[in-house]
Amino acid sequence: MPTPLAGDRVVWMGLPGILMVLGVGCAPSLSTMMPAQVTPKGRFQVSTSVDVADTQGGIRDAVDDLLNLEISESVLSEEELNTVVAAGEAVMVQPPSLGAQIGVAYGASDWLEVGLRTSVNTIRGWIRWQFLQTDFNVYGSFGSGLSGYLYGFPVHQFSSDVTLQSYRRMDLDFPLLFGYSGRIFHLWGGPKIIFSNYQASLEVCVKTGVPDCEAHAQADFSGDALYFAGQLGGALGYGGFWVTAELTMAQIRTETGTTVTTTGSTEEQTIKHTGLVLSPSLGFLFRF
Repeated sequence: MPTPLAGDRVVWMGLPGILMVLGVGCAPSLSTMMPAQVTPKGRFQVSTSVDVADTQGGIRDAVDDLLNLEISESVLSEEELNTVVAAGEAVMVQPPSLGAQIGVAYGASDWLEVGLRTSVNTIRGWIRWQFLQTDFNVYGSFGSGLSGYLYGFPVHQFSSDVTLQSYRRMDLDFPLLFGYSGRIFHLWGGPKIIFSNYQASLEVCVKTGVPDCEAHAQADFSGDALYFAGQLGGALGYGGFWVTAELTMAQIRTETGTTVTTTGSTEEQTIKHTGLVLSPSLGFLFRF
């Protein structure tokens, strides 16, 4: 890692801001919130949900290490800088978060559904195929979805000392669902795999001056994440309206290349994290 500049003062007030903004803005929604039965031909289906994601394991430990970090000197040590960079990677991929979403699906045929879903800063398009339908209202479906991020985070510059220069992320997901669908209730469950690719760049003021910052450190991230998830959900209602609930549990593996640059020094490293995400969701389902 780069050696800190002697006599420089690193401004730490911006670091909690990084965590809060990333937690609100970048965590993907892991929920599906739809029955295994695809939307009937010629009809529309609207789904809404509020999702909570609680991350444990190595990803959460990296964030906690930063929150518990006590700086005894005005200059960062190599170990402290490692802690900051590792936490930046962790919160970029899957921070503890709260989110909401709304989606619309259309039954293009008896076996094909297309849909579009959006949240605060993401949009996801998907296709689902109905490969199983029995006389006992048992269904099986397989889907493929692609998610993009409309902008990096709710704000690009959230303090005078830390600036988000760029952020890009794409997620490709494959849910497989089996379940029962009737007039009064739906039950569904199955595995889900998500592949994620992301790039980001942060700039931190490492030497303050009057009136402007005299020196910056830049951290560039480029990596991939793999989610192995399992889902269990249900809906209760009547007449085309149901209240829905779903629980998703996912194991995450990340590998991120990081480049940190300060005045006269550039250092590259690879960061790997694992973590477990538990994400309960509540919402509504309409068909018309």
